[in-house]
Amino acid sequence: MAAASVQNDVLREQLWWEYSLTPRENVTTLPALLQQRHQLAKFLGYEHYAQKMLLKSACKNIDAVRDLIKTLSTAARPYAQENFTLLRARKLYLAEHGHNATGSFSAGLKNLFSSVTSSSSSSSSARQEALDRVVLHPWDIAYLQNQSIPTELLGLPPSTSSRVDPAEYDRAVRKIKEYFPVSRCLEGLALVTESLFGVRLVQDDVQPGEIWLHEHRQPGDILKFHLLDDLHPSPGSSSSRGSQLLGTVYVDMFRRPHKFPGAAHFTVRCGCDTVEYEYGSHEAGMVSPFAASSYDTTKWRPKAQTPIVALVFPFHPPSSDAASQVRGMSFTAGHNATALANHCLSLSDVETLFHEWGHALHSLLSKAKYQHHSGTRGFTDFVEIPSHLFEHFARDPQVIRQWAKHHVTDESIPLPLLETALSGKANYQGLDLQVQIALSLADQYLLSDPTLTTALNNPSVLHSDRDQRRFFLQAMEGIAALQLQYTDLPVAALSSVTALNGPAASQRWLQSALDHPTDAAAFRLPYMPMLAHRHFVGYAGTYHSYLYAKVVAAQIWDRLFVSRSTSSSPATVDNVLSREMGLHLRRELLAKGSSRPAELLLSRLLHTLQSKGEGSGESRSFAVDPEPYLRMMMRGLA
Repeated sequence: MAAASVQNDVLREQLWWEYSLTPRENVTTLPALLQQRHQLAKFLGYEHYAQKMLLKSACKNIDAVRDLIKTLSTAARPYAQENFTLLRARKLYLAEHGHNATGSFSAGLKNLFSSVTSSSSSSSSARQEALDRVVLHPWDIAYLQNQSIPTELLGLPPSTSSRVDPAEYDRAVRKIKEYFPVSRCLEGLALVTESLFGVRLVQDDVQPGEIWLHEHRQPGDILKFHLLDDLHPSPGSSSSRGSQLLGTVYVDMFRRPHKFPGAAHFTVRCGCDTVEYEYGSHEAGMVSPFAASSYDTTKWRPKAQTPIVALVFPFHPPSSDAASQVRGMSFTAGHNATALANHCLSLSDVETLFHEWGHALHSLLSKAKYQHHSGTRGFTDFVEIPSHLFEHFARDPQVIRQWAKHHVTDESIPLPLLETALSGKANYQGLDLQVQIALSLADQYLLSDPTLTTALNNPSVLHSDRDQRRFFLQAMEGIAALQLQYTDLPVAALSSVTALNGPAASQRWLQSALDHPTDAAAFRLPYMPMLAHRHFVGYAGTYHSYLYAKVVAAQIWDRLFVSRSTSSSPATVDNVLSREMGLHLRRELLAKGSSRPAELLLSRLLHTLQSKGEGSGESRSFAVDPEPYLRMMMRGLA
């Protein structure tokens, strides 16, 4: 958001209001979308749309989702409050030192600090009292996060300050990028995959007509890889070393006009069991065995259909000069792959690459019998677990140092630089977690709240522009109330105007839908802009999936790859890249796809089943434990 860099608080407030109510057309679209979803749910016999969407999820029902959100809310609060204390201290400091003295941001706080100081006998108590009375507005947060002020000048204990100075963190993020050339990042994927699962990533040439990009194609635009299994070779296989071909993946890395704008995993063909017919010489001209009046039923042979997936990314493309500089990249001796060697990715890009690779492995390693159970053909909160788990391999310093090399000098990535970049990610993790909690609450509220669903049963909700705005305000007030109950994020009252030149145009537009101007005091807008939140469309009723997957992935990471170390035997890269644990993960989770209930697969994976076998009396209990996630989150590792 542009307001994050705007020093003038009056302009910043105006920008926040306009951005929060953009695009205005969605004030009409949102109630129409909610009404149609509610009508569909009622027609199918559900109480509301959230109930329909959660029925086959890992969480199963809305009560379980609420329990997860409440648990995370309670756990996140101390970390978030520490973040907000720091932001209030920065706001007070900037006001004391004449920041934007003509604006309310500064002038009001200077008056506050002066009045408190004059009535207090202790400067430290005066500062604390002033700090407690500082009000943060939604338009302050991003701006204050970007301010680099030495901790000692804020008068806060070290535990309350950000763990890494924002300026130092920015320098580390820029510098660390030099150690992530595309070729090395792909080597990292191959290293982790082979170490864990005993499978190799081998590049193949893209054949004419095989891909979706033909014109203006540059080297490295789309890469093709096969995944080969050395642990389970196929007799008579024509693949390298006689290894079993598990599947094929296409990697489309760089942004270009008209390309899908985000990072995503697409299943081109599912892996599953199928059959093929062995034609005899007299049947050579047959199009299909079914075309003959009779055919030999003994000639049907079982065959595994191998999956094909495509990974697309929106990474910044290399320059035209860099695009022509390619070098051979050897995953294993004798198997060369070509990738860009001098174009580098950011640490965030590397995490995204590993995230989508986790989805790809879920598809490529799946051994489900039926294609609708294959790989990622499951519910969002469950299928996001492998992808979030693989992000941990992109954050573990020992793993990263196995493959990350400087694109010019080829030196290994310095550990202090890596630790600074990772630790800096933890600066506002408490606040960031509360944002995700607030969005998950909003998603469930819009699709299940009785007051809203009652209103949606009334056709007049969509009758006029004014009715649509009133419904929008009612919905935003409900979200804001939940936000205040479960988070420390600020809200903005529709009637509140601290800007010197009055309400923003969007404020006035919403206020005009009310019967009386004083009614505006009853409506508040949440911290996060709702009209631009596109996840309401594709993730309706399932936005909590990311929170659930992050928590469970951290639980798996901690149990399988980290906690196996002890004080006398600390974690090593061999612990993290354990073949034993990798094969356990492959066998109990990835290979199963969604062919078993999520809680059963997770229980088996983490060894928490009370009894063995898959009979009807088997326990399927799986307890979500947020502690590992919170611990890693505060170190920038989740």
